[in-house]
Amino acid sequence: MQADGQLTGIDRALKIAGNTPSAVLQAARKGLAAGLLLIAGRAQNSYLSGPRPQRLGVVTGRLRGSIATKTEVKGDDIIGTIGTAVPYGRFHELGFVGVQAVKAHTRILGIEHPRFNINLRLARGPIRERSPDGPGTGALVGYKRSSRKAAGQLIQQLPGSRVAYVNVKAYQRRLNYAGRPFLKPAIRDMEPQVRAIIIKNLATTAAL
Repeated sequence: MQADGQLTGIDRALKIAGNTPSAVLQAARKGLAAGLLLIAGRAQNSYLSGPRPQRLGVVTGRLRGSIATKTEVKGDDIIGTIGTAVPYGRFHELGFVGVQAVKAHTRILGIEHPRFNINLRLARGPIRERSPDGPGTGALVGYKRSSRKAAGQLIQQLPGSRVAYVNVKAYQRRLNYAGRPFLKPAIRDMEPQVRAIIIKNLATTAAL
């Protein structure tokens, strides 16, 4: 999935940059490349790091770490792209309304142990330091783990325990999910800075 857009207000900078098309295009491309990195950082830090539930948070870090940018010159056009190859990125960026098919799978119910009652939900996190104000109020030291990863770690720590599974048949569910976009708002937030970087690069080229 990728996002694109159009920056306005740089026509004047293009005019003052002179009649060296190659230099102008490369200066604009470098400016756009730098601007896309700013957008990527904005998406990662402001829209993929919580707070939940308004924005996406970190579970594995896969989506946040997958944001990639690219710029290229094609003829007289400079094309910049920013996006992610993670499949569920599109789902969160655009939302989804319709029927979703869920494949058959196994679901972890919990951890069974002869001596302890284990709450797998609590084992997943978030993980916080102990605090005199009560559980779950200390500084955040880690993020939620998947049920499978948490279960595997608990089994290693508690000999004699085992994972309880249930088989879930394939089914369909109707979704009306507005999404929690992370690219479009980041582009909107950083557009003035990106435009300024491009104009600065073009002005520098014109002065050479």
